[in-house]
Amino acid sequence: MSTSGPEEQGSPDGWERLEASVEALLSRNDALVERARAAEARIVELEWELEEARSGAVGAGELQSELEHLRGRNRLLEDRMAEGRARVRQIADRLRLAREG
Repeated sequence: MSTSGPEEQGSPDGWERLEASVEALLSRNDALVERARAAEARIVELEWELEEARSGAVGAGELQSELEHLRGRNRLLEDRMAEGRARVRQIADRLRLAREG
């Protein structure tokens, strides 16, 4: 009987395939660990958003409503500013006529 070790018993190609398989498994494991970490981070983020929603924080619908309200106020203010500019022009015209007259 021979007392050869495992390295002497298998073919070189067999060991290379085994090493390549182990490397591939380790690489796959690293990728899965990274995916698990990303998933855990996303879970934390979603739990935070869920808690925020449960606490009555502003939602998307409320933000849209507020945006429309602010746009309406902006239009109103723009109209009032245009009216104010028109009045200032009228006063300036009257002052110019008073100086000329």
